[in-house]
Amino acid sequence: MRVLLWAVVLGCGSAKPPAEAAEPKTPAAAVPAVAVPSADGCPDAPKTTLGTWTSLGSGVEHAWFAFDPPPPVGCNRLDVVRIDPAKVQFVAYTEHLHGKGQKTAKEWCDPNLGYVVTNLGMYHPDGRHVGYLAVDGQVDQATVVGDYRSVFLAGPKSDEQPGATIADFGGDSLEGPTKDWNIVSQNLRLIADPGKNVWSKQERRWSEAALGRDGSGRILILHTRAAFTMAELNDRLLAMSLDLRQAMHLEGGPEASLSICTPSFQLHASGGFESGFSTDEERVQWPLPNVLAIAAK
Repeated sequence: MRVLLWAVVLGCGSAKPPAEAAEPKTPAAAVPAVAVPSADGCPDAPKTTLGTWTSLGSGVEHAWFAFDPPPPVGCNRLDVVRIDPAKVQFVAYTEHLHGKGQKTAKEWCDPNLGYVVTNLGMYHPDGRHVGYLAVDGQVDQATVVGDYRSVFLAGPKSDEQPGATIADFGGDSLEGPTKDWNIVSQNLRLIADPGKNVWSKQERRWSEAALGRDGSGRILILHTRAAFTMAELNDRLLAMSLDLRQAMHLEGGPEASLSICTPSFQLHASGGFESGFSTDEERVQWPLPNVLAIAAK
């Protein structure tokens, strides 16, 4: 369970969450181990060259990057899945709408139903998404959170729209997008268009799973066990050769997950460190009630 609470500081029209205060949390069930991590907590992954893109399927590719300088805590690795939204199908599974229960990203992962899986967003103790969430016209969580200024949109009803995008958001209703898109998921904004870090400096740090959009309109799934403050992570991401224009927070700490399960490429990554909650010794994926998956069209 991950719920953020903060006082929002407004500056130049942008929300700047200075820190995160997480409620005490306990997994609903015993957490099964997934991939065996190395001594430094890095995921067991195919041996590919740093910064080189490897195809996972039509319109989907993976690369990993290292941070310079290295992070103070966690594996020095950023995994990125880059997706052409015109060539894939985005699928959202939720515990409440689909009745599939809570499973780890590896357990959710399926070569036919969704061969890339990550967090859909933070969730309440009852498993419901924290921000507004609608899937295929069904509203899973109806409350629009005023401080959550980023919305992921996928599966347009009109051919005039891209297959998926991220929109900066400052309103009080998402009824319109719910009629126009199959997935409407509201989350905490990390980077505003066109590449503006909206987080101020703070002390708390954690592993991170995030969703981004680059200058070509491709969707980026970003995952790192490395523990950064969000202000520092945003700056580091913007300095990389990703052409990152927008990003939203999906999950932090041990719940942050990424799984890839094609026949030729398998990777199962978990988060770890979170200030005041978990250490970097936390090295297993946690069960998740809601996930975002990538499937072939």
